[in-house]
Amino acid sequence: GAMTGAGSTTFSGDLTLSAYDGARYGAVAISQRSVNLAGTTNWNGGALYTSSGGSLTNSGTFVDNGNYSYGSYFASQGSTASDFVNTGTYNKVGGGTTTFAVGFKNTGTLNVTAGVLSLGV
Repeated sequence: GAMTGAGSTTFSGDLTLSAYDGARYGAVAISQRSVNLAGTTNWNGGALYTSSGGSLTNSGTFVDNGNYSYGSYFASQGSTASDFVNTGTYNKVGGGTTTFAVGFKNTGTLNVTAGVLSLGV
């Protein structure tokens, strides 16, 4: 799925993001929009892309459940670099590998209890 267009969106309740349905490896895209995850977000794997100035901030609790052989991937498309900003709590609990090919700016809490968290930028 995709979220596009100028503006901002804040998710303050429970949210599940998944770009992997058990058979296909897909992607979630954020373009031009600032997205703030202020509640509890469960990321179940796949790819998450930002483009054209899109941004993703976690100010709540982000639970990385990625446990797939393909791993999970955060990346930026296009010429405008972006960051994943964590001011809340990021918990890596899935046994797979999550790769950040964007900046990971952390002023919050980062917990890795399973799997691998690769900060590539």
